[in-house]
Amino acid sequence: MTSLCDRTAPVTHSVGLARLGRAVPAMLFLATLSAATATGRADVVVMANRSRVPVAFRIDRDAVPQESARLLPGETLAVSTRGPCDLTYDAGGGSIEYRLDANAVYLFVPGPEGTVAVSQVDLGGTAETGEGRDVPATAPPSDVAELPVKVLVDNHELTRRDVWEPRLRKRIAAVSDVLEQTCRVRLKIVAVEQWESHPDATEFSQALDEFRRRVDPQPGALAVGFTGRYRSPVVGQLHLGGTPGLLQTHVLVREWSATMSEPEREEVLLHELGHYLGAVHSPEPTSVMRPVLADKQAIRTRFRIGFDPVNTLLMNLIGEEIRLRQARAVSDLTEGTRRRLGQIYGALAAAVPDDNSARQYQYQVGMAGDTPLSEAVRDIVTAVRDAARQRQASASAAAAGLRQDRLTEHYVRRAAEAAGQAPQDVAPVALLLGLGIALDDSPTLLENPLTRELSERVETPDQRRERRALLSGPTLVDRRDLAQHFFLSAYLTAVVGAPAAEAAGLAKELTDARQASGFSYIDLAANLAGIAFAERLLRRELPLAELARRFRVADVMPDLADLPEGLRWPEVQSHFTTEGPETFVRYRDEIRSRIARLRTPR
Repeated sequence: MTSLCDRTAPVTHSVGLARLGRAVPAMLFLATLSAATATGRADVVVMANRSRVPVAFRIDRDAVPQESARLLPGETLAVSTRGPCDLTYDAGGGSIEYRLDANAVYLFVPGPEGTVAVSQVDLGGTAETGEGRDVPATAPPSDVAELPVKVLVDNHELTRRDVWEPRLRKRIAAVSDVLEQTCRVRLKIVAVEQWESHPDATEFSQALDEFRRRVDPQPGALAVGFTGRYRSPVVGQLHLGGTPGLLQTHVLVREWSATMSEPEREEVLLHELGHYLGAVHSPEPTSVMRPVLADKQAIRTRFRIGFDPVNTLLMNLIGEEIRLRQARAVSDLTEGTRRRLGQIYGALAAAVPDDNSARQYQYQVGMAGDTPLSEAVRDIVTAVRDAARQRQASASAAAAGLRQDRLTEHYVRRAAEAAGQAPQDVAPVALLLGLGIALDDSPTLLENPLTRELSERVETPDQRRERRALLSGPTLVDRRDLAQHFFLSAYLTAVVGAPAAEAAGLAKELTDARQASGFSYIDLAANLAGIAFAERLLRRELPLAELARRFRVADVMPDLADLPEGLRWPEVQSHFTTEGPETFVRYRDEIRSRIARLRTPR
């Protein structure tokens, strides 16, 4: 799961959440409430001033007075606490008291007649989501967590070490200052090295994958690499940096650029380190987590690089786990933290359906423990297994008629019924993951490191063997292989997004072109149809109740007439290198057109 930041790709900044602005890199932490550091639990409340006037306030726990704070318009403050707490603030016409949930974001907003009001950002869940975070610390807590970092450049760096090393140390120190003020995490450089990047890794995603395989982050917990490789990019698709995801061990950024300033380079590095610490893309145009960087904002005199309030909360939830328990992986996080992260990522994924970063992180935290997402997926897989068992045990004519496409429809309907019982914020993605697992009788998901953990968590080996024995070959358009293409592509869309899912399906067909089965545009149609189904489900255009009642194969699979398959490599090459009626782009666009003409299930 790679987070890639496009330099010039178009972005639509629309979101169902409030426009939250950016955090100013000032002293972001109020004096920590005393009980918060005494145990292994430190909750967080994030306050952001979106009014037009400075706001003075105090946050108390258990009626114990704490220090006061003052937020200027546009500023954001993270406050450590333990559980719910009490806010007292100057509303412009007197003091107001307000009860705050833990692990939440609150805004000071303009009220009536020049007063100031408080509004909570809807991120799913309430104070109860902190349950499961109160565990003993693994070491005496410190005020700031130190994250050991190995810094590397590749063999394409054009300057001498006595030039590039001071430059990068200065950049990392500047970025570390912002992280420390945002979430109490400080970067500590423990090694500086160089690695040989492979000449074939020309695309950024390839370079990141190679960096992960070839570079050991030890003695650090994180390897931060700077590649000087030059490649003339496709217009609008210059990837500036990437990381595999939350608390992964590698971050890679592009060092070469003829136009980027040092403040912009700092912003790119901070963006990727934000991803490492749990931050996702923000619709806020001034947040460091906006999807498109190098837009010249960072070089403006009055611009302050910082995080929006929601990402400030996410990073503090992770930062406290690092500070108190030396967490180094998602699996190290306490159950309560994973649950709260999953709720927030689910709310963000629903609010910004065109961006996949929140959904990817929702998946990452959901597969690492018994979270609402993994529990919902388990229920869906169980529902399909039970449906298969009941069909085999039944002697009715109706059960006997459940074959091929009709059997697929039966399984999807039962799965949608189970998904309808799941929390709304996880139900659509849980259905896609559950169907991908439940309707697959191949080893594909168990062999892939990205999907293995969830597959093993939601089903025991005995349950898996029973389900596979009972499935009886559900199909799409009466072909078993097309059902597998469809539901696996839908699964991947939920995990890594539509572009990556489409690229994975195409890579599989190009591999097949060199083997016995050959390249199949029919398989490609099933892949694209599964992606389209997943996107509509994730955008909530397909209500679960309707799927449970009326799902039909004819509503999701396009006409396959005149689509060639079994193409050998020389013929496939011509489809990608020539112009005319028989080209990959023409076939792909025709398939997409057919999918677009499909009717909504009724």
